Amino acid sequence: MPIAISERYVRRAIINHLGRKGWGRDLREKETAEHGVDIKVRHNKYARYFFVETKGESSSKSAKSVREVAFVYSLGQIITRMKAGNARYYYGIGLPEPAASIAVRRIPWQVAK
Repeated sequence: MPIAISERYVRRAIINHLGRKGWGRDLREKETAEHGVDIKVRHNKYARYFFVETKGESSSKSAKSVREVAFVYSLGQIITRMKAGNARYYYGIGLPEPAASIAVRRIPWQVAK
């Protein structure tokens, strides 16, 4: 039986990816029990911030429905954190591939950019 990918693993993978893309200043990674956005990071050269909500993978037998819930829940969390009219903020969700494939199917590409 495959091991489920933890939320912490997802956060670390995203932080590494963003670091390679020039995001690393003022990095704040939330611990699982804390409130707030999971990852907040500033671009190294510009005054722009990236906020990311992450979810791990469940080891539940009803994995398809659990992945769907994780996607919808993370989408709701990041949407409620958005600040209208602030062009310096970017938002994202980070999910393991099976849940991310749901996002690719359900979110219009204009929003998913």
